[in-house]
Amino acid sequence: MNKQMNIMVFGQLEDITGAAIISIDQVTDTEQLLNVLFIRFPQLKEKKMLIAVDQKIIYENTVINNQSTVALLPPFSGG
Repeated sequence: MNKQMNIMVFGQLEDITGAAIISIDQVTDTEQLLNVLFIRFPQLKEKKMLIAVDQKIIYENTVINNQSTVALLPPFSGG
């Protein structure tokens, strides 16, 4: 049986996923995470987003596990 992990989703990205928290099968890194999300939610491919792992925005492929806190964030606009 596959383990599940929860992904927090914010802003306009939540409109696409339909929920603030989505569950997916456990993945090992953020590249695999994006592949799974793009299959499940093809509209995400067209959106700019940031990924945060354990409250840090990441910019390269990062290892994640089922204890990691993962969030999809819309781009921030400065004010």
